[in-house]
Order: sequence, then structure tokens, then C-alpha cells
Amino acid sequence: MLNSIIIISTFILFSIIIPKSRNDNENDKYLSLDTSTILRGIAILLVIFQHFGGSFGTNLLTPLGGTGVAIFLVLSGFGLNESFKKKGLDYYWRNRIIRVFIPYFIFISLISCCSKNFDIRIYLLDILGIKTSYWYIGFLLKQYIVYYIATRFFYKFRLQIIFVTSIIFIFILPNIEAEQGLSFLLGVLISENYNKVCSSKLFTKNILIFSFFCIGTIFLAIKQLAIIREYEDHYIWHWIQLFIKLPYAIFFILIIHKLPIFKSRFLIFTGMISYELYLVHMIFLKYIDMKLMNAFIVLIVSFALSYLFYLLNQHINTFLRQRIKVNF
Repeated sequence: MLNSIIIISTFILFSIIIPKSRNDNENDKYLSLDTSTILRGIAILLVIFQHFGGSFGTNLLTPLGGTGVAIFLVLSGFGLNESFKKKGLDYYWRNRIIRVFIPYFIFISLISCCSKNFDIRIYLLDILGIKTSYWYIGFLLKQYIVYYIATRFFYKFRLQIIFVTSIIFIFILPNIEAEQGLSFLLGVLISENYNKVCSSKLFTKNILIFSFFCIGTIFLAIKQLAIIREYEDHYIWHWIQLFIKLPYAIFFILIIHKLPIFKSRFLIFTGMISYELYLVHMIFLKYIDMKLMNAFIVLIVSFALSYLFYLLNQHINTFLRQRIKVNF
């Protein structure tokens, strides 16, 4: 049975028609559509590598996961604000629900149906975003709510409100969320100053690339100090983690145009299914069992099933957009 699943999954994966990168001037801009897709591909691979490392009993890859999440959040803040600049808050919640929360609802429902220990209370809390199985989903929902309230009711001070809320998150949320406190905000700020970011001189960009890499590396070294380790789960630890993950995320965002992988079709494909891949790969990590072959199998199966899930979500997305016309 397992061999059949592996063969079928491998066939599906390698029979995929991977889209080609567009050849227009948008590719020359930071965080253009193609660039954002490639960055999502890099981000989910960083997350997967970190999770795989954990499955092999090592924490050496831990910074990769947080860096990948920071990239996702920067892109989310940027994309959300770019959408607002073009369309305002039209269909704000409809779009978030269709793109993010309905796929999550479907996935969690399928997993719950296969669970031997199904608990209706836990299930309802999960799909309502109150206590999610995937912390990133709950954290993203908090960011969506803050952005909407600040923009809808306090537009003049919305950036200040998002900033203050982000700082509060660093002090009150658990470590894994607190270390991402400024990532979403940074994406919004990049969008607000997008023309300045794109028009900055090459020399300045090179200095920034080097600087952010050094900042992340310095704080990664600081994190290893015994005296710092004593502050785990303390807000000081949260700030140390933040200054590792976010600078590394900015480093990837800035350097992407300088790498030969800029137009990688594999990364475009991976970025395209990154959300589904994030959800799917987690459920197979327990099967790695510290074996390299198992890790390879899990990776292949995860890609194949994620692509199928992506196709399903695209059909559902199209169907709902045609029928839900309520502007909320």
C-alpha cells in the first residue's frame, strides 16, 4: 500500500506543468507578483527544512523556520496593503475567508474525520480561529483583525495603531508568535513606501543586504550565550529572536534579484502551492523517524498532495467568488 502511494504521488508530482515566469518589467521590482511567489517558495522550503531538522533531532536549523515565517508575514502585510491602496476594503473579509480560512477549514475537517480522538469542542475552536492547530493561522487572523479595525475606523492613525499593537504582541504572545511581532507591520510599511524602496540606489541596497545579514548573524551569536539562554520565554528572548528572524527575512527579500534562482520554475511552483504545502507536510513529519529515505518520501508525497489540494482550492475559490457578492 505504501509503495503504491509513493509511486502515485511521484507520478503526480513530476507530471505537473510548472508555470513559467513572466517576462515583463514587473519582475524587476521588489515584491512583484513573480518575486513574491518565489519568496513564498523559499519561505516554505526554509520552514520544511527546519521541521525536517527537528524530526532528525537537531535544532541547528531552527532559525530557518522563523525566517521563513517572517518572509510570509512581510509578504502578507505588503500584499494586504497593496490591495487596500487599489480597492480599499472592498471584499476584505470575503477574500481572506476564501483564500485562507476556507482551505484551512477543509483541511482541518478532513484531518479531524480521520482522527480517532475527535473532540467537537477542540474542532470548533480550531476552525473558528480561536485556538488553532497551526499557530500561524491564529496569528495571521490577529493581524487581519488589527489591520481591518485600524484601517476601517481609525484610518488617520492606522499605522500607529498597527505599530503599537505589534509591540504589544511581542510582550504578551508566546515566543513563537512574539518573535514575529514586527514582520507583518514591516510588509505594510514597505507597501506605504514602495516607490522609495524600488528607486533606492544599487549601492544602498547592497549595503542593506550586508547589514541585515550581519544583524541576524550577530543576534544569532548572542542567542547562544548562556546568560541569554536564561531568559527563554521572557520578552528579552522574544526581542533576540525577532532580531534574528526578521533581518534574515529582509536579507532574502533584498538579495533575491541577485541570485540565479530568481526565475526558477521550481520555486515559482513551490511558492504557488506554499500555503497548501505548509498545511500538508506537517501531518507527515512523524513518519520521518530519523531516516533520510523517509524524509525524501515525505517530501515527495507532501508536494503531490499539496498540488492536488491547491487545485481543489482554486475550484472552490472560483465557485465562491462567483456566488458571494457581499462586500464585507
